[in-house]
Amino acid sequence: MNGKLVNQGSYKRLENQWKSAPESGQEVFVDVTPKFKGDSTRPNEFVIKYKIEGKETIRRLDNP
Repeated sequence: MNGKLVNQGSYKRLENQWKSAPESGQEVFVDVTPKFKGDSTRPNEFVIKYKIEGKETIRRLDNP
């Protein structure tokens, strides 16, 4: 996974959101699915499905 995507970018913001929800009494479920192009062992995209208090959100994050 691209370091900027994880540590400083979109994924980090999602992690912060997932962390703060239970602190305010909300229930969180997260499913991250890496997507690969061809025979590559490095994912080119992540499909992230998460639920906070029953509201489902789906995000796609490119991993350039």
